[in-house]
Amino acid sequence: MQKTDNQKKMDSPPLNRLYIGLVLAILVTETAVMLVFHVFLETWHLSPLAEGLTNSLVLVIFLLPVLHFSFYRPVSSQIARYKQALESIQELQTIYGVIIRTAMDGFWLIDIMGRILEVNDSYCRLTGYSRQELLAMSVFDLRAQEKPEDTKRHIQRIIESGGDRFESHHRCKDGRIVDLEVSVNYLDVDGGRLFAFLRDITERKLVEREMTELNILNQVLVKTIPFGMDVVDAEGNVLYLSPRLEALFGKEAIGKKCWELYKDDKIQCKDCPLKSTTAAGLTDTIETFGVFGGRSVQISHTSMEYQGKKVLLEIFQDITERKRYEEELIAANHELVKLERMKTEFITTVSHELRTPLGIMREGVSQVVEGLHGEITEGQRQYLGKSLGHMERLTRIVNSILEIANLEAGKIGLRMESVDIAALAREMIRMFEPAAQNKNVEIRAHFSSRGEPLCSPEKIVLRGDRNKLGQVFIHLIDNAVKFSEKGHIEIQIQETADTVECVVSDTGRGMTKEASANVFDKFQQFGREYGPGQKGVGLGLAITKGIIELHKGRIWIESEFGKGTKVSFSLPKG
Repeated sequence: MQKTDNQKKMDSPPLNRLYIGLVLAILVTETAVMLVFHVFLETWHLSPLAEGLTNSLVLVIFLLPVLHFSFYRPVSSQIARYKQALESIQELQTIYGVIIRTAMDGFWLIDIMGRILEVNDSYCRLTGYSRQELLAMSVFDLRAQEKPEDTKRHIQRIIESGGDRFESHHRCKDGRIVDLEVSVNYLDVDGGRLFAFLRDITERKLVEREMTELNILNQVLVKTIPFGMDVVDAEGNVLYLSPRLEALFGKEAIGKKCWELYKDDKIQCKDCPLKSTTAAGLTDTIETFGVFGGRSVQISHTSMEYQGKKVLLEIFQDITERKRYEEELIAANHELVKLERMKTEFITTVSHELRTPLGIMREGVSQVVEGLHGEITEGQRQYLGKSLGHMERLTRIVNSILEIANLEAGKIGLRMESVDIAALAREMIRMFEPAAQNKNVEIRAHFSSRGEPLCSPEKIVLRGDRNKLGQVFIHLIDNAVKFSEKGHIEIQIQETADTVECVVSDTGRGMTKEASANVFDKFQQFGREYGPGQKGVGLGLAITKGIIELHKGRIWIESEFGKGTKVSFSLPKG
């Protein structure tokens, strides 16, 4: 490395002084010796040769101390100091080299032409290039999004100013663009060198961009949301108003108490969160009336920090119309409950009133058919038999209507006892076997306990109301027989540790998915055919569902049109 002008100026004066002092010392010493010995040599009358030798010997004897003190000692001292300074410089170079190589930031040494002369490991890791690859490149090869002529002008400005600090974009080996913060200084050595430290700020810039976008989004939201928003301190003083509220109250509202600004009575809300502590990040909501001129408002409060102090963010939503609709809905609901109660009472009353005359009529017709009031013709017997059948059907309908009304009113209780549901199912099967055989439909039964087939004498016992559970099997098996023209009906009962699951499936006409979704609703008759024959009113499955739910069980149906239906229900054993 060449010395600078300042270094040359610092080194030159000692050498010049040493050289001049040495010459003067020799000149003075030689002159003094020659004058002194010339006087003595003349009295000795020596030959010219002896005189010259003696003169030289004396001159050497006197010059040696002069040379020692005037030249040797200063030069030796200067050399020692130079070696010490050189060792210090080499030690500093080693330390600086280690610091640069191990620095977390990248490091460059480039010349004024932009050629890379030195680079550390951090920059190699950052860009993915090896050290050898980078030493064969220039700054123009790495700086992205900047034209070479702009880079040259930038280097010239750094040389003129002595340094700069700026942000730049560098292209990595894999094509990525990284954001860097660059600190560079120029030194006028070896034709000009630029020392640069480069810090990766890609993550920071990404966060800054996200924060900028989020800030823009927040500003847009604040301007566009259909709610008022403010920020108040612990004393209720307004610190910020959203554009919507600012347009309503003006900027002079800042600093006023929020209740004096918004409440019609200028009194703080009784349940105001300022009277209690709201945890940071949590939101409390209150509803209040008499805000903004008789409006009902829902206010959401969130604790946060703003301008270095704990504050509440308040969001105001006008719920005046919603509260009006709620009041209307509550009134309508009360009216519906009243109508439902009246309907239930009407159905119950009518059903009771119908059962009495129906019973009397059925008993009277039965006595006539049995001949208790005299002989009748066969034609009369058949006609009265049909009438008796219709009376019995009408009685069943009245009983069904009364039962569903009582279920909905919660007036039906259960007589809980231990029930052998397997025996109950066998009894119901025997009841419907004649009707099934008339339609060439086979009824099958398959009972199992914990996966093992159940033999006939064995039981499956649960707690329930035997009559109600029998009614469930009657409704399900009756529907299966009614809607099956061929094939078979299968009743399955499977016992597990805690429940009993029952299935009644058939190969009948089935139903669509749309029909299956509403099959447990009242008065639903899917697949009903008009014409003669017994018909129901669509209450069987609704009653069945009510009975199962009274037993804390559940019921569901699977059906496919043209392939059959499977109704399953499960009951707790306890």
